[in-house]
Amino acid sequence: MLTTATFVTTELVMNTKNSPYGLYQIQINWQNKFGHIVCIEQDERIQELIDAVEQHRKRLSDTNFELLQKKEQLEQSIERILDYLFQ
Repeated sequence: MLTTATFVTTELVMNTKNSPYGLYQIQINWQNKFGHIVCIEQDERIQELIDAVEQHRKRLSDTNFELLQKKEQLEQSIERILDYLFQ
């Protein structure tokens, strides 16, 4: 399948000497039946992804806390309404 294209680019996460999760861009250039592989390290891109995931995790955590506070406020309001109705 790869031999049908003359140039293929993809990404690959490899276990390397320096990191268990090294992100690499892989470029394969096919000439006849031989493939020439170039691996380009993408460490800064993986750090950007890690930072983005952390920002989203923090935002979700903040949102969950806000929702919990609103839920507690609503439960207190319902409790007061029920107390008023059944006095």
